[in-house]
Amino acid sequence: MKIAAYLPLIVGILMLHGCSDSSDRAPAYADYVYKNAGSSQLALQDYKKTTDSVYYLGINDSMLCRIKLFSDQVERFIGSDSVIIFFDSTKFSRYTQSNSSDRNIIFHQSYTLVMDDMPKYQYTYTFTNEDYDNADSVKISGTN
Repeated sequence: MKIAAYLPLIVGILMLHGCSDSSDRAPAYADYVYKNAGSSQLALQDYKKTTDSVYYLGINDSMLCRIKLFSDQVERFIGSDSVIIFFDSTKFSRYTQSNSSDRNIIFHQSYTLVMDDMPKYQYTYTFTNEDYDNADSVKISGTN
C-alpha cells in the first residue's frame, strides 16, 4: 500500500531523468594529455607501489591516457609514489608526494582543465623548456 502512494513520484522522476539532454549528464571519461612543448626528448619514469613504468615523449609529441570515470581505473601519474622526468638523458626532475612545487605531475592541481567536448574532461600537463631549465644535471658515477 505504501509503494502505491509513491508510485506517481517514482514514475515522474524516471520520466524526467529519461528525458534529460545528454549534455546535462556528467562526463563518462576523462582524458589526461601529456604534451612535450620543450626542445628535449623526455623519458617519464613512474614509480608506484606495485609497478614501475617508463614512457617516452618526443619533441612536440603528446601522450593520451583515457580514464573511465566512476571506475577503479587510475590515471598514469597522479598519486604515484614518485615520477622522474629525464630530459635528453642529461637533466632530470624528481616529483614526489612531499614535493610542494606548483608544478608536480603527481598532483591533480598541476593540470590544466579543458572541457571543450562533452561528455569528457580533458586534463593537460605540458612540459616546457622552463622545466628543462629548472631540472638538475645527471651526474655520472666516477666523474667530477
